[in-house]
Amino acid sequence: MFDGNRNLKLVIPCSKANGADSDVIKEYLCYKLFEPITPYAFQTRLVKVYFDNEDDKKEEEEELIGFFIEDDDNVADRFGGEILDGKKSLEPYSKILQLCVMIISS
Repeated sequence: MFDGNRNLKLVIPCSKANGADSDVIKEYLCYKLFEPITPYAFQTRLVKVYFDNEDDKKEEEEELIGFFIEDDDNVADRFGGEILDGKKSLEPYSKILQLCVMIISS
């Protein structure tokens, strides 16, 4: 799925607070909801991330839910597009963006 990607983005919770994983899952679902609406969606993959927290005195392994997002250069290449630094065009996607904001806020 991610062959040829130079830079994958990893989305993980900012804290271990209750509900942090569910916020990440909601964001992941927004990407998945986008896929049937447009062919120009980013590919994503849900993952479990394990790491050692060096600040934790217990030295226990931490587990978080996260997801990878493909490199935006790969998306542009896949559709013959280009990355336009500093320019955004949100008009075609305004409805789905509103839906995603509602999902994440719930």
